[in-house]
Amino acid sequence: MDCSGTGSDVSFYSVFVSISVGFFLAAVVLLLCAKLWTSWVGWRRALASRPVAPTDFDDDALEGTFCCVCFLARPTVVFLPCHHSCACEPCCNRLRSSEGIICCPLCRTAIVAMASLPAVLKGKISVD
Repeated sequence: MDCSGTGSDVSFYSVFVSISVGFFLAAVVLLLCAKLWTSWVGWRRALASRPVAPTDFDDDALEGTFCCVCFLARPTVVFLPCHHSCACEPCCNRLRSSEGIICCPLCRTAIVAMASLPAVLKGKISVD
């Protein structure tokens, strides 16, 4: 049996397989990039079509929002520094009387100060 040509045949096939695998992996990466691009474009379109939050205070904007502690009253207090307005005055008074560090119920940021929302909206207090 003559095996003189098998060494070059094996190296040819190994090069062929390596190139084929390389092209396959490049195609997979290209497909994943195309899916990622499509997803990103869809996300940007969805973000652009979202309505802009109202800049003026509107009683209708608060319609359906309730205190995140008791779920009975409208939020009337702004927490600083996070600027969340999610609790009513009685619940905030209960928070103030509690021991230890007071944290925002939404984001758990330590509350430095609380401002009454009606006073903020009338311009009596600045929350900046």
